[in-house]
Amino acid sequence: MSASPGNPQLFAAIANEGSAARVKLVGPNFGEREGPIVVSMIESHLDEHGSAVKTVVLDFTDVEFINSSGLGSCVTIHRNSTARKNKVALFNLSKPLLEVFKMTHLHKLFKVVDSDKALAKLTS
Repeated sequence: MSASPGNPQLFAAIANEGSAARVKLVGPNFGEREGPIVVSMIESHLDEHGSAVKTVVLDFTDVEFINSSGLGSCVTIHRNSTARKNKVALFNLSKPLLEVFKMTHLHKLFKVVDSDKALAKLTS
């Protein structure tokens, strides 16, 4: 099934879990096609849910590849979220994805969460 901008749910699903908005990215890629749509979805979600959301969790469970556009979208999500006084966490990065974030030093910008227990603590 191919994703199209007409159906943004093919790029991500957002659900509130405690005080967090969990953004489950649909893989296997996160880049120039998916990024801007996901940024827009998160902005709409935060507009709708206001102060109920304290943390935005980007769930990379199904993502195998991220390019520079995807990284830029993550930075945009961080910038927009922190302007709203929300924290941003990256969840379940594969080793290769974590290495990309480390090579670009972006792992320092985000809280990196690698276990369900740590995620539960963050979202409670």
